[in-house]
Amino acid sequence: MGKKIIEYFSGIGTNERPLRRLNSGVTGDGYAEQIAEVYKYCCRHISSSEDELWFYGFSRGAYVVTAVAGLFETIGALPYDDVFQETYKKAWDLHKLIQKGCLEGNQGKLFAIKDKSRSCPRIGFLGLLDTVKRVNNDPDTTAHTLAFHKSVRHVRHALALNDTRFHYKPEMYGPISDSDSLQGRSLIQAWFVGTHSDIGGGARDDGLSLYPLQWLLIESQQKGLVLQYNSQTTLIEDPLALVFPSCKQNSPTDQAAAAGVMWEYQYANGIKVLMQDLRPSHNHGNLQSLPRKPTKKQSGFDNTYKSRSGPFGCIIHPSVYLIMDIYARFGIELAMRRFEKDINRFRNEQHPNMRDPWVTLQTEAVPQTSVKACRILVCGRTGVGKSTLINRVFGVPMTIESHMKQGDHNINEAFESENHPGIIIHDSRGFQAGDTRELGQFRDFIKKRSVISNPKESLHAIWMCIQTDTDRVVQTSEVEIFSILAQYAPHIPVIVVGTKKDNFLNQQESVARRDLKESGVSDWADLDIQSRERAEQDLQARRQKLKDELGEISNLNLDSIQFLHVSKDDDESIRCLVDQTLELITNDEARLKCIAAQVVDTDPKVKQAIDESIRLLRHGIYASSIGAVTVVGPVVSTPTISRILCDNILKCFGFPKIDPASVNNIMNKIIGWNLYGFLAQQVSQSLTLSAGVAMLCLITLGGATPLVAALSLLEVPTAGRMIIKCACDLILILDRAFKHGGKFVTSQDIELACQEYVATTVIEGRSKRKQVHAQVRGLIPTVSKRFWNAVRISIIKAGMEEIIQNNRWSPSATINRVDSARDLVTKLSSESLRDENELEDLLTSDNA
Repeated sequence: MGKKIIEYFSGIGTNERPLRRLNSGVTGDGYAEQIAEVYKYCCRHISSSEDELWFYGFSRGAYVVTAVAGLFETIGALPYDDVFQETYKKAWDLHKLIQKGCLEGNQGKLFAIKDKSRSCPRIGFLGLLDTVKRVNNDPDTTAHTLAFHKSVRHVRHALALNDTRFHYKPEMYGPISDSDSLQGRSLIQAWFVGTHSDIGGGARDDGLSLYPLQWLLIESQQKGLVLQYNSQTTLIEDPLALVFPSCKQNSPTDQAAAAGVMWEYQYANGIKVLMQDLRPSHNHGNLQSLPRKPTKKQSGFDNTYKSRSGPFGCIIHPSVYLIMDIYARFGIELAMRRFEKDINRFRNEQHPNMRDPWVTLQTEAVPQTSVKACRILVCGRTGVGKSTLINRVFGVPMTIESHMKQGDHNINEAFESENHPGIIIHDSRGFQAGDTRELGQFRDFIKKRSVISNPKESLHAIWMCIQTDTDRVVQTSEVEIFSILAQYAPHIPVIVVGTKKDNFLNQQESVARRDLKESGVSDWADLDIQSRERAEQDLQARRQKLKDELGEISNLNLDSIQFLHVSKDDDESIRCLVDQTLELITNDEARLKCIAAQVVDTDPKVKQAIDESIRLLRHGIYASSIGAVTVVGPVVSTPTISRILCDNILKCFGFPKIDPASVNNIMNKIIGWNLYGFLAQQVSQSLTLSAGVAMLCLITLGGATPLVAALSLLEVPTAGRMIIKCACDLILILDRAFKHGGKFVTSQDIELACQEYVATTVIEGRSKRKQVHAQVRGLIPTVSKRFWNAVRISIIKAGMEEIIQNNRWSPSATINRVDSARDLVTKLSSESLRDENELEDLLTSDNA
């Protein structure tokens, strides 16, 4: 084996001053010099055409190495002699012309240069992390393509799913033009969760970067690369221990040992991807912030396996599925919302019969920070309508509406109440022009809150209220507020809320109506339509003028600020405010508290309740995989599964006056018949939704003799079906009660909704409840427990969402009271509550 030479080149602008470094990072200035540097280094060390080059690069570094590969393909390896610089300049200019399609007329020059050059060396591997081209207006931007050159054997390209910034638009590698030259070669591009910096690492929180790095290293191993950590004089933690966390120091390394901890995913086109569980590394800390101490040398991985096949394609890396399943509570669910349907469709098409390996390992990760409430600052001038807005969104009676008198507020004294759990409101005093004392208090408050690291005390969002129906778009005091926010709190989400939109529209509509009449429009219908259109246009123009004026404030980043207009009587505008707020809150626990606290829209509450139900189902699958089964006798202990569902789903709706125990008792009337043998079965006290080991237990209907001695509840579809039925029942009933009674729903409201759920005839004499249960049976069919070998939580979740959506009551529907409790019992008894013989199915499906 020949000599191996390893060289690292710093990224573009790394050694520049901060401003210059930022400019280089955005524009790519300096890329040509770095291409020359890398190419020159390679030419100096290449001794023959049998030499092999392996290139790795991130961002524009990935672009640089692809350009170097293109240079070798076009002109070969120039001799490293006294005239190298002069020859390289000619070769570089010629290469750019050829890349632009100008080969004709330059063939003689190309022949002359190649006659001096050595043959192109083999490029064994290109490992690329989110390639980004130069984006300024230089004509050389298009001079280098990411073509799959014949000299390149294998390419692996990791791409960022979540970066939408123009300057960091990823470049896809390819295309493949010559299919005859693909034997023994491969090209795979994979999408990963994260933005551009998450793919390459280096940020303070860079845990996501471990997934593409692991993929590149595993793929490199399979093509013959030997991984070995040699600390030499650099005292850093072993990076291989982070990327392969189960590998122990000084342990023997062989292919069998490595394969034993790998998960294999196969795609429909034949591509196979290996991945190792990285969750232990997420508890390890950040590589850059670890204490600098000596570490022992890692023996490395000598994987001698080389793939004979040549896979080609673009895939979603399985780590995307894992992160969406396991880390939903870390803000991932919100970040991936717009991709969720497409990813699930791809997932089901590509891996229809594969069970995700992580569902049998550890239950869903939950953030360690116990944020009790979402903390929002509402600020603006006197009379702008802050208190009215708070009342409207959260049902919080902050003060009697001021009507141009300053509200009795102290910005440091937050409003919080047991009647309004999950929300903490800081309401500033109304600002007046020249009121330096109030602005000083505001500045001190923002300075203090902006540097707090404890998420319990941090501000999660700011509503900056600006009155819409005034002559001036931005007042002097408001400019001062934005200046303070730009200086001290650029990282806190801000929503500019234009209040009293209805007043503005009415004013503008009156003006437009008068002008239209003067212009000759006489038809009343036309006047109504055209005047309203003009008023809406005036509102959009005012919003743009607001942005323009705020854009003149130094250091204020408008891209991070959301703008909308609301009216207290316009439900849709208030819902938009809630949606925007939820999207901007970065702390996931705070966002969940805000969902429960708001009283405007039940959709986020229902969605979160579905997520909580799926978490319990996932936890049960994990429990079943480890055989955590305990059979209990006649002693009934708590909590039961139904109680756990009630507790957690109730939290999503935020009913302060409801005791979970009372809801559980009400629900027992509805689910008691068909779920008696399951949802009243006991769960060990060690069951929690965040951690721990669940022990799901079975008892007989009489509660005396155990029916099953060694069967976990969720090993068969029957019991999983029971949990989903119970969850659908509870969510639909609470959704109905909320629409009827609002935030302060009573137990009587819920009982009425329960009765209607059972009694209301939907179609062909079926009650809504019976229809829901039939749809759940269609989602989780009556088959053997082998159904779970390929179960995918995402499929059940999507089906549950569809069932809930199709069976919700409309907001305007009134609750119909059942005649008596006896009628309810009769209805329950008459329905086919055990039409599937659920208990018999449970006992027989194990042997099916």
